[in-house]
Amino acid sequence: MFEELNKETLIRLYIKEHKTTREIAKIYGCSAILVRYRCIKYGIKLRPRVKKSIKLKKSVLYRLRVKERKPLREIAEILSCSSQTVRKWCKEYGMPLGNKRVQGLTKALLEKLYVEEGKTLREIGKVVGCTFEPVRLKCKQFNIPLRGPGVRKSVRKKPVERNKPVLQRRYVKKDENNILQGIMTSYDDLSKNINPVELLEINLTPAQIKALTCFSGDEELNMSELSRNLGVGNPTMTALIDRLVKAKMVKRERDNIDRRVVRVWLSDSGRETLGKLLSIRRKEMEKILINLDQEELNNFLASMEMVAQLLTKGRRKREGW
Repeated sequence: MFEELNKETLIRLYIKEHKTTREIAKIYGCSAILVRYRCIKYGIKLRPRVKKSIKLKKSVLYRLRVKERKPLREIAEILSCSSQTVRKWCKEYGMPLGNKRVQGLTKALLEKLYVEEGKTLREIGKVVGCTFEPVRLKCKQFNIPLRGPGVRKSVRKKPVERNKPVLQRRYVKKDENNILQGIMTSYDDLSKNINPVELLEINLTPAQIKALTCFSGDEELNMSELSRNLGVGNPTMTALIDRLVKAKMVKRERDNIDRRVVRVWLSDSGRETLGKLLSIRRKEMEKILINLDQEELNNFLASMEMVAQLLTKGRRKREGW
């Protein structure tokens, strides 16, 4: 279904028929964030978001917020609106927003916990009994500069110069080894989050799952192509394919013309398993990207594409192709 959401389809629905990303997402059974990502990927300029005036009934809000004590985001999903709209009408009707617990979060306390002790927003939220979002808003209110993601640094004795490299500005490390360690840690965290092997009820190793992702639909690959894609030798690849054949995930046979060539393709069970894996990865990635705005999405996409190009360039240079 997601394969049909190509550039031509998006141009027809989004540009010619003027459908919103949410409407397109409902047609293809995906999230609006995925549609926005595809538009950015294909170079389709996104329209500015139009704020519609939505009025929420006081009785409905009172039942959901006061009686059932549902969070703003859950109410927004029920009423098909944004959490900002729910917050606005709660204020209008004088309903509690649940931020009374952070009234004691003063500027002095934030400077001590966040700046001097180097605690993260989540850790401070646990201390005062709230989520990280009220803490972040308080930092903005008191003009306390926020650190970049993944940074756990105490006092910055000197302000960071604007002309320094991006990595040095975000990680504020003293040497390249610490910068590299920060990158590798972030990469490991991302890999764990978008490769939730435990969610699949299959008996496959991460290496076998990585081999499955080399295939696309009914595509046939030979052993040399698979070895090059995974960056392993032919003997290792042969042993890996042996286990996948035994698990009935792939099929293989020798080429009719050149008997030295062994061709491998996905079985029906392998295609089904690959579909589940890609679906889980997509959902996990959507959870990661759901809170990013347009500018952050563009920066994230540009960074990922730059990393992919660097890895591909290094691999080609290493393998001589």
